[in-house]
Amino acid sequence: MPMPIAAYPANGGRIGTVTNVAQMISINVIGFIADTVVRGPYQTTLSFVGNFGSGLPVNSITGVDNNSDSYKVDRPLDMGRNSFHTPSFKTVDVALGKRFAVWERMSAEARVEALNVLNSKNFITVRNTFGNSGTPQTAFLHPSLELPTANQ
Repeated sequence: MPMPIAAYPANGGRIGTVTNVAQMISINVIGFIADTVVRGPYQTTLSFVGNFGSGLPVNSITGVDNNSDSYKVDRPLDMGRNSFHTPSFKTVDVALGKRFAVWERMSAEARVEALNVLNSKNFITVRNTFGNSGTPQTAFLHPSLELPTANQ
């Protein structure tokens, strides 16, 4: 008999702001994790875990000091904070297991797992230097750091 799917907000039940103290920026992420286990015949199980979420906000900068304050993180003119977002993220993991009786009160399980079966690339940051002109630099919004694809 299939078990019901459970869904959990990715930030522990709250949809709001998570603060990254190392970079002193705040990010808003809306996402959820869903999992289910299907019990089959002959003591087999098939389980799925999905992690889905919205993209992270990107604060574009010019890369030069436009206002002479010695910082090169000025925003381009007529562009608000967090005007862009990274692509949404998604991972789906699948596991297949089979339980074997070893002794009367002991059993062992053989298990095969496949991680990120959708083979999706999930990026945590992108290059945010827009440039000082009206058109963005060629590397603008290109990935600079990829999330690990395997569970650790």
